[in-house]
Amino acid sequence: MDEGIPDLGAKRKGRIFVCFGDARPTDFISWLEPIHEEFNELSALAESHGLDFESGQEIGVISGYDELVFLEACGLEFDWVDWTGSLISGSVCSGWIQAGTVREVKARAREILDYARNKIDPAVREDLLGEAEKIQPLDAFVEQLTTDIGELRERNADLQALLSRRDRSFKKVEALLSFVPLARDPLMTEQSSLPEDLIAAYQSTTYVTDHTPVGQVSLRPGERSQEMDALFAHHKLAREHRRAAFITAYNPMSVDFPRQLNEERHRKLMRDVRDLGCVFHVGAGVGEDHAEWEPEKSVLIINISCEAAIPLGVKYQQNAIVFVGSDLIPHVLLFR
Repeated sequence: MDEGIPDLGAKRKGRIFVCFGDARPTDFISWLEPIHEEFNELSALAESHGLDFESGQEIGVISGYDELVFLEACGLEFDWVDWTGSLISGSVCSGWIQAGTVREVKARAREILDYARNKIDPAVREDLLGEAEKIQPLDAFVEQLTTDIGELRERNADLQALLSRRDRSFKKVEALLSFVPLARDPLMTEQSSLPEDLIAAYQSTTYVTDHTPVGQVSLRPGERSQEMDALFAHHKLAREHRRAAFITAYNPMSVDFPRQLNEERHRKLMRDVRDLGCVFHVGAGVGEDHAEWEPEKSVLIINISCEAAIPLGVKYQQNAIVFVGSDLIPHVLLFR
């Protein structure tokens, strides 16, 4: 994890660290995660029926569906750190509670959620009953089907349009099931099956990590990196441990995925790297044609062997990863 972000549950200056994320909290301490999920489910239900998420005047008004407002009402305090790189920027938010207030925060959250649910559930029930009352008796409904098939088709078309928007992301995921995860040994020299222009794009991409203890680190395949040498030295790595891998979870098999799904995959990749016990820094692969392909958020993993890095690239359905050894020269390892 980047330096400066403590482990969940850590105590600093009389506060407990309970959540963090890029722009919005995405990682939560175990007892807070179900509270956050319940709020999201309840606010989604309210929004789908055109209702407002209200906590009520008695316990402080929460209007809308903003999770940050909800968490602050429960007793969380948020710190924000803005960062700007050469090509990408963002904000990291950190959520804290006062030490000794876990029970109070849980009770406050339960009070808000119960109040909102007591308001939302009857309104949803009334909405559903109103829709049910619009359904005509069976005989009349059958007659309408036989006499007004055109209207039925229009309604079906509207339904299909809604389903199509929902399913577009899933179709891309399903398409990945037909891909072979590893079609060649990336350490072998036989000819790759990837298109030549795609291989050329990998070779011409600059793999940038803005926020490291030694500043920006830029990796260009085939070019010795003095910045990488400085980063290895900072981590006090012996020569046999001077190795790193640059891996992304974005756009598997070069399929252009929606931003939300890419972000979810990136978070899972970071969790996998943490589980390996490796230090990493967040970066991005920046191609020569920025307009055609946006920078892909990635991780630069320090002191990871090639044997451990390759399965990570395979797991996230990548065509290739970048590996740097003690010679400080980045190499693109192709999987297909």
